[in-house]
This record gives sequence, C-alpha cells and structure tokens, in this order.
Amino acid sequence: MERCDKHSTRIAEGSCASCGAKLCEECVSDRRDNIILCYECALKATTNDFEKWEKEKTIAAEVQKAQIKKPAKERISGFTLFLIISLSLIALEGGIIMTDYFLIKSKDVSYISSNTITKRHKLDLATLDLHTISMAIESYKTNNGGTLPKDIDTLIPDFLDSQPLDSVSGLEYLYQTDNKNYTVTCPTPEVHGMRYLMSKNGKVHYLKLEE
Repeated sequence: MERCDKHSTRIAEGSCASCGAKLCEECVSDRRDNIILCYECALKATTNDFEKWEKEKTIAAEVQKAQIKKPAKERISGFTLFLIISLSLIALEGGIIMTDYFLIKSKDVSYISSNTITKRHKLDLATLDLHTISMAIESYKTNNGGTLPKDIDTLIPDFLDSQPLDSVSGLEYLYQTDNKNYTVTCPTPEVHGMRYLMSKNGKVHYLKLEE
C-alpha cells in the first residue's frame, strides 16, 4: 500500500497527474474525475492539461484491458505497451491541436482558434484566481492562529496585492466562511461553461453545463 510522499504515515489516494508525487487526502489540491493534482501543479494546470491526462488514463485503461484478455504467450511486452501508448498520445495531441486551430469543411479551412483559445484562457484565469485567493486565505490562517479572514479585503495588502476580478464579468469573487470552512466562488460560472466553479477549503470544484 503506497504512502504519501509528504506524510509517510498516511495512505496515498493516488499520484499527481503532472509530477507523479504520491498524495494523501490533505495533499490533493485539485480533483477532476480520476485526475488529482498536488498544490504546486494545480496552480499551473490548464484545461488542455486535464484533457490530455484524461485521454492518457483512457488509453492506458483500454490497453491494459486488451492485454488482460490475451493468452499469456500473446500478452504485450512492457516496451511494446510503452510504444503503443506513446504513439497514441502523439496522435491524440496532434488531433487536439488540429481541432483547436482548424475547422475543415470541404476544401475550405475556417480558423476557429481565436474563440476557442480565448474561452479556455479565461477559464484558466478564473481557476488561477481561485487558487491565488485560496493560497492567500491559507497564509492568513497560518499567520493568525487558524482564524479565517472575514472577507477578501482583509487579505489586502499583506496577502493579496488587490481584489481579483473575474476576467469576463469584471465582478469580484464571492467569499463565504463559517469560521471553520470557506468557499471562494466565481460570480458568473456560466460564462465559462460551468454550472459552478469554486474553491472549497483550497480545492477547486466545478461542474460543466452539459453534465
């Protein structure tokens, strides 16, 4: 049974999808379906990263499933499995890039990169804002004997330079606390294609509109 890299007495829930570090429940900063991230990697993760990690897990699961079904003599060697996964990922990455930049229709090519990339960029900015505010709250909590701030303005200027604003709506992020737990919520998640987009006690949670 694997143990957390930072807390050797705790059982690891899994590995960070980006750096591979073993994480216990406390060390998991971001969780989306089967993808988990440590705090440092969550700050840098983008929507494209999560799409890539989800496809990696799907491919690995399918290859493993196919391998189990084969007779022992026909099972795929470790090197062959690595080669298959690597080539599949290259093909998938190429497909993602082509989809992001081009919409091919007959012989005409229409560029759609501007709209797609802009939407993803603004979602990434909102997620980064949630992490930034949460990090400031955690720093305030550490420096004040476990007490949570009464509002985001309390964090300025010692823990935040200024009040972050949603890049699309220009509205302030919503902060709520019961003195034990806290949430920081995006004011208009629907503009990012989400039913909700928030950080609960430092961990980002979201639900897409179509789910």
